[in-house]
Amino acid sequence: MCSKLTLFLGLVALIAAVFALDDPTSPTSPTSPTSPTSPTSPTSPTSPTSPTSPTSPTSPTTPDASTATTAAPSTASTTTERTRRRRRRRRIIRIRRFRGGNRRRGFGRRRFGGRRFGEGGVREVVIRERGLERLL
Repeated sequence: MCSKLTLFLGLVALIAAVFALDDPTSPTSPTSPTSPTSPTSPTSPTSPTSPTSPTSPTSPTTPDASTATTAAPSTASTTTERTRRRRRRRRIIRIRRFRGGNRRRGFGRRRFGGRRFGEGGVREVVIRERGLERLL
């Protein structure tokens, strides 16, 4: 159990390290003090300014993209849902039809517990006990 915990913690540490390497803010922070201070200062304000300007146009674009993305799966999922319902309905009907072991002639007599289903699903009560013949 201790080894599993160790492996889990190692995995978490590995994932954290990968994210730290991929994160652009982490490498930029150590690089900035290393670089000359003069170029870094103008670069820092310029960087936030540049993303800020495109942010305004980007903001409306992002909701449009989200809306378009949301609309497409919604339609696809609706179609998929309808298809699933239709298939399920057909399958249930097919299963009910063949349940009596009478595939060729359609609906056979179906018996459940103390009831027997005749033509058209009309229930006929049947007394069933082991060793005795059915009365109806």
